[in-house]
Amino acid sequence: MAKRANFTAERIARFQCEPGRQQTIHWDGKTPGLGLRVTAAGAKSYVFETSLCGKTLRITIGDPRTWSIGKAQAKATELKTLTDQDIDPRQLRSSRPDTTSRCSTPCMWTNLFQESKRCKPSRA
Repeated sequence: MAKRANFTAERIARFQCEPGRQQTIHWDGKTPGLGLRVTAAGAKSYVFETSLCGKTLRITIGDPRTWSIGKAQAKATELKTLTDQDIDPRQLRSSRPDTTSRCSTPCMWTNLFQESKRCKPSRA
């Protein structure tokens, strides 16, 4: 299991990619789903990761040079609030507001889901 540590400016600056890996994600101990992705080349970005419709959802929040820790934590909390309501935040960025996805367990599928196949019902 990945280690979690509360993000501080010093920790963010020190985090590195694990040797032999293309990228490593370091997880914030304070904010669920918030991580710092560090690539082998040294690039860093805040990410949010959770599960939605039984699949892993990872969204890039932004570069720590332009996003403060507090703002990244607030954004991750906002994204977590949406996904806890079975709303896919990626759809909210779309220019078509009618494409907001929802899924639930047990599944109550709308025609939108069946047509878009964004969330597929599990087979029992």
